[in-house]
Amino acid sequence: MSLKTAVIKFVRAEDGSITADWVVLSASVVGLGMAVLAAVTPGIGSLTTDIDTSMSEQVVVPAEPSSETAFDFSNGFASWGTAITSYTDPLISDALGPFYDQSGEEVLSNTFAFEPGTEFAVVEFDMTAIGKMERHDDFRVFVNGEMLDATSIRDGRIDGTLVNDHEAGRVAYQFMDHERISDDAAIQQRIETANTTAENGATTGRDALRSNVDRQSTYRMQVVVRNPTPETRIGFGRGGDSPYPGEGWSIDNMTVTPVDIMPEVPGP
Repeated sequence: MSLKTAVIKFVRAEDGSITADWVVLSASVVGLGMAVLAAVTPGIGSLTTDIDTSMSEQVVVPAEPSSETAFDFSNGFASWGTAITSYTDPLISDALGPFYDQSGEEVLSNTFAFEPGTEFAVVEFDMTAIGKMERHDDFRVFVNGEMLDATSIRDGRIDGTLVNDHEAGRVAYQFMDHERISDDAAIQQRIETANTTAENGATTGRDALRSNVDRQSTYRMQVVVRNPTPETRIGFGRGGDSPYPGEGWSIDNMTVTPVDIMPEVPGP
């Protein structure tokens, strides 16, 4: 058999050593991989350098903090200051108050910081009035020690939205609920509390009446201060001339927000 015939026969043969075939194929793949690696390695190094340079030059800007300050008073009075005692109540908890007074003075206050040029400071909160407040009983709002508004609660007869507009700001009451209390134990506890409040301002030494504590009205209030100062003090109190102690008030679920546009009056 000639050499040419032997070669042709070998090429056309379908059987042989699988080990020899695998070695040849593996070598081919490895060689191809080395060729590709040699081609892309310079580019990878350059790209890595570019990414490192770009990331090192980035300036991370922190997220803007919320401009709204919120209070739910579940952990106490926070930064609020009081001129009189706040008492525990069987029906009201995790709130500022209740306070029993009718001095007409600012008895609860806090100071808030605003950026110069702030157009409006908006204070929104729930106010609960305890007892049958008469026409001469009013809830008072103070700004920087000056009374902004005094509104008679009138035993929950504000049954919609009441808006009082002033040069320095606006105060709105949105009626939420009026409740007659049927829990005699709670009423008795309130009467006992009212009778022991030295600062209640009652004009005589009479004991509190059931009607002074057996009902409560809740309002969502909005106080808008025009052009607040960089440090603006917001305060509250109650005026009245009842001969009986009792008829308190409390505050809860408050937010304080600086805005540039006069907000809408709260409504249903």
